[in-house]
Amino acid sequence: MNLPPDLHRLFWDCRPESIDAEVQAPFVLERILEYGSLAAVRWAIQTYGTERVKEFLRQRGVRTLSRKTLSFWTLLLDLEGEACFERSSLNRSRPFWNY
Repeated sequence: MNLPPDLHRLFWDCRPESIDAEVQAPFVLERILEYGSLAAVRWAIQTYGTERVKEFLRQRGVRTLSRKTLSFWTLLLDLEGEACFERSSLNRSRPFWNY
């Protein structure tokens, strides 16, 4: 499955036409959830489904997405109570810069 042309701008560092959206779903979801527009997110949810997006957040998103983005999607998809999203692991990431 190829990416729609509207999403090509999210893949500035590779050839978007060569990305298989099914095989490389974690990579595609990472870019869309971090940098995508509302239309891109709608496409991702229609293509992958809400449960697959949640599973991505649990398995890979917690390591690859920014804290702000992860917090947004955790709140939006009602994943706040899950252990893998606890704040304790985020507090250690910047021990010398407390902001």
